[in-house]
Amino acid sequence: MNKTNSDPMLSTIRDFRRFLYDISLLLSTATDRFNEFGWSTWNNQCLTEKGESVNKSEKWMPSYLFRFLKNTDHPNSLCFISVILDDTDHPYQFHTPLVTAGKIDYEHGCIIDSTYEYADSKAALWADREGLNAGMRLKVDVKMMQESDSKAQDIVVVACPLAEIGCTDDLEKKVVLPLMSII
Repeated sequence: MNKTNSDPMLSTIRDFRRFLYDISLLLSTATDRFNEFGWSTWNNQCLTEKGESVNKSEKWMPSYLFRFLKNTDHPNSLCFISVILDDTDHPYQFHTPLVTAGKIDYEHGCIIDSTYEYADSKAALWADREGLNAGMRLKVDVKMMQESDSKAQDIVVVACPLAEIGCTDDLEKKVVLPLMSII
């Protein structure tokens, strides 16, 4: 590879790294806001997909990143904030990256562990996103999620195109407060 081609490529790689850093700030900021409403971090994981095989290059880049939060007043529930970058299972149905937040109510007595809720943070993918607006409440058909072995009984989700989140105030007004107002 000659030097002329390496500079733009390196710039693209560094831009992507900065983009992921910005998403980490968005997730951290949202987590801080949820803390003010009594929801605390459930675990520190924000990513499940990873490609370790040359034959699985589609897994080298995350399609979604998330944080889960718990509240002792809601032992069978989790809240989440997620950034959905792409829907690799149904790319033709996905038109723009989303910031979503939601509350998941699980079956009474369900032990909440990682085998259930990571995919649940993508609940907006199972919702009708027609005419998506910032802070819009999405109707999620839990039955559609059974393919993911979810134990969710009810999910409330709000969503906003990622491009509409430019600052902390946008995140609060378009995602965090709309969710807190309906749960």
